[in-house]
Amino acid sequence: MSAYTLDEAWSTSRPRNHWYNDNADFALRTLGAGAGRCLVIGSPLFEASELADAGWAVTYLDYRSPPALDSRLAFVQHDACALPFAEASFDTASSSCVLCHVGMGRYGDPVADGSDARMLAEIARVLRVGGLAAITFGPIGAEDAVIEITHRLYTLAGARKLLPPELEEVEHEVLTGGERGYLSMLL
Repeated sequence: MSAYTLDEAWSTSRPRNHWYNDNADFALRTLGAGAGRCLVIGSPLFEASELADAGWAVTYLDYRSPPALDSRLAFVQHDACALPFAEASFDTASSSCVLCHVGMGRYGDPVADGSDARMLAEIARVLRVGGLAAITFGPIGAEDAVIEITHRLYTLAGARKLLPPELEEVEHEVLTGGERGYLSMLL
């Protein structure tokens, strides 16, 4: 595991005045109330629980194993770049600020170039036709870049270039919070 994330706390409940809340609110607002299957990849645990509150049958996937998990969530420990699910397995997907770290070793995952594009392709593969994905790419910057070795910055144009043909942008939003804004897209 990277020295940048030793003992990083899990967010099992909404923190006070934190940008994680904006990301979760984006997912909840854009995905809405559900009656189908939702894949949540590495988002704060409270986001997955709130999607379950909204009626979704949530599968929570993370490379690490959470210390505690809402009993309504099915947990799968796996790499987001090689999802262990059949094609068209989910009605929706959500992932808050994972894309900016995936494949960089920050959470003990394998280091591999192009992992953000692979993760998006995997999300497209496991979504049913017409399914929606609420994805917070991560911090938005003046140019696409890597900072602190284990963090990517995205521009809107750079994020759009990563999208596989199966995922089309429905809307995007720059969420405020933290040191910079965070780019979220509904795909």
